[in-house]
Amino acid sequence: MRIPGMRFYGLLVILSASGCFSGPSSSCISDGAASGSGLCDRVAAAMSFSAKKPWGCFSSAEKPELDYNWEWQTAAPVATRAEAVMPTLEASRLAALLHDSHFTEIQPASSSNAPMSFRIAAINGAAMSNFNQLNAAATAERNAGNNFAVSLVAEGPAESASRTIHVDRAKLLALAQAAACSETGLRVTEDGNPWLLIRDDGVRCLVMARVERRRHMLHLAVSLSTCWGSAANLPGEIEVSCDDHTLNCLTVAESLDCLYSRPSQPNVDDSQKLDGHSFLAVSEREDYLIPSNYKRLQQEFDQAQAAREVMARPVAPAFAAVPGIAYPGSAVLGDARALAGFLLQRQVIQVGEPERTGWLVFSGEALRRGKTLRVTIDLGHGPRTLIFKMPNASE
Repeated sequence: MRIPGMRFYGLLVILSASGCFSGPSSSCISDGAASGSGLCDRVAAAMSFSAKKPWGCFSSAEKPELDYNWEWQTAAPVATRAEAVMPTLEASRLAALLHDSHFTEIQPASSSNAPMSFRIAAINGAAMSNFNQLNAAATAERNAGNNFAVSLVAEGPAESASRTIHVDRAKLLALAQAAACSETGLRVTEDGNPWLLIRDDGVRCLVMARVERRRHMLHLAVSLSTCWGSAANLPGEIEVSCDDHTLNCLTVAESLDCLYSRPSQPNVDDSQKLDGHSFLAVSEREDYLIPSNYKRLQQEFDQAQAAREVMARPVAPAFAAVPGIAYPGSAVLGDARALAGFLLQRQVIQVGEPERTGWLVFSGEALRRGKTLRVTIDLGHGPRTLIFKMPNASE
């Protein structure tokens, strides 16, 4: 399974635009010095050493076969389906979001007939039958414009004719944030992929989970934005367990080890790491974004490829893969760049800014056969627990 959804593709386009999809000779990660700055400097900072026994020190009998096939499976969010929820807003919430003049336009002349709620009936003429359609319209690509005609229908004993207001993209997303407020967690679908949407006052968060069972790895995609209130430092904390076994948050180097190390080498195990297992503890480490094991893993990868007797299909990166586009460098190179560029760290998100999407990687032996994931996330008002069900493990 390749990286799903436009949220992922957008990130990879950004990586390409920054020069990180160029060939190995001009790459951010190389055996020589880094030629760029920022991300390239961080990625190249520790390429010249390896702390583990090099591949060449093993005899041919000791060298286990390396398997570079990825079998990602998407976990299903346990939440109300957004397609089954009406896109309605409480009148008080709508009034708080709109200017007085706009709200006066849609209010009935008699205050005694004032509705308790409004339904978003259409956006730019397209009917909104459920919350999933509203979410899709509010998060559509930015080339769709920044002026939206929102048709509202007052709900009551007798529905009134629709009234139309005009809002920008940020206000449209705020309307979606306020709609169906009784649903604390919603399963929304984007590009055919299931995301779990949670809303914490003005903070909006989308989470998708997929698992690679053979490597006992969990890949979380997290999108964050703030629709109203004040700027927020997000996320506060993220912890994950599988069938009540705590999973470890991984650095870039630990993630690469899980993907490309010899099977005989131990990966990150279930025991709690000395420096913590949670996102907050691990993401603040100085080496969080540094692929310090890149050179060793690349050498092992090259030797394994050279040992093949026949030309096989090129190995695709586990993370930096877009359907229909061949990665121009090695798989190890692609994943080192993608992880170093996209692993999530806390950041201040201002109201109205475009949503920020990042990745987290967790590991634990329980992922091999586990059934239930519990993702505990703090968005500023205390921890919230999200539930995902994993596909059945193959025998």
